[in-house]
Amino acid sequence: MADSILFNKVLVSGTYDSLPLGVDSNELNTTIVSGLTAVKSASVSVWASGYLTYTITIDNQADEDFVTPTLTDILDITQIKLVANSVEVDGIITTYTYVGLTGLLTIVLPTIEQGETMIITFQVEMV
Repeated sequence: MADSILFNKVLVSGTYDSLPLGVDSNELNTTIVSGLTAVKSASVSVWASGYLTYTITIDNQADEDFVTPTLTDILDITQIKLVANSVEVDGIITTYTYVGLTGLLTIVLPTIEQGETMIITFQVEMV
């Protein structure tokens, strides 16, 4: 799936000093990346006890590698906390940063090559 460029500019028209006037903005270019997605899911839809496992699947079907990605997730600290050492990338326990006071979970990921899918999982428990 090819990336594409969205070109956009705006025209503002009106009256200035009793004269009609039109002013063009600069042209803005935005790259549209097709084929790069991230989907988050939970192990259950109704949770009563034990650990809840979150899974984030990043699928890179774009035309280029996804270089130096960083995943950030803010956990609701009023209801859950991260289970220590439960963060895995493609089934391998990985390093992460978790700030318990804010619920900010940060995981620096390896490059996700074109055509590759990466699966990140971690567990939380009720507070």
